Amino acid sequence: LADGSTVQSATGSVRYDDDRFAWRTLESDSLRVHWYNGDEAFGLAALNAAQAGIQNIRGFFPPDLAQPVDIFLYTSESDLRGAFPDAEAWAAGHADSAAGAVMVTVEPGADQGILMEQRIPHELMHVMLSRQVGAGYRNIPAWLREGVSVLAEVYPNPDYDRVLADAAAREALIPMRDLCASFSPQIDSAFLAYAQSRSFVTYLRGQFGADDLLTLARAYADGVDCERGP
Repeated sequence: LADGSTVQSATGSVRYDDDRFAWRTLESDSLRVHWYNGDEAFGLAALNAAQAGIQNIRGFFPPDLAQPVDIFLYTSESDLRGAFPDAEAWAAGHADSAAGAVMVTVEPGADQGILMEQRIPHELMHVMLSRQVGAGYRNIPAWLREGVSVLAEVYPNPDYDRVLADAAAREALIPMRDLCASFSPQIDSAFLAYAQSRSFVTYLRGQFGADDLLTLARAYADGVDCERGP
């Protein structure tokens, strides 16, 4: 106020649900999977992918499941963008860590199992890492947030290694300082950014271990500058 005093209101929250679809739900412990296109087996496969992702996350730190996580499966990118219109053109998922919500696109078909095992664990890692480091999560460099999230995937994209090797051969790797804030809106550049982030985080984990990787994330969350961290 004008006299320098502060007034603190009671904390409140508003939940905004995407009610465009007739959602079906399966849940186990603190994981809740919601989908609107596909049979019971589709939802069960998604729940299994989420549980496998949680197991991978345990390789980095104990996942915090004190509060539930809702996982919403969209059939198409256009449906996902109806819920998250600001998503990059290449984005196939989004995590709202504060709300404990994950949204991913999984097109029904022969590859749906692979897509689930990539996209659901990836977004779950964002939520779990945020719960580990707290309010400063967005201060963590994009390369670290995305690098650990790619490593949480049960079936990572096999093209990462090919794209990384090709860029290295052409001396076209992206400087890591350019991956601090965000990734390029261009699909090819963004894919290379994911590949580099995965490679760098794999190196850091191998050299220093998962505990030190989490310590690094917490240091960034506390305000350490991106380039000073490693």
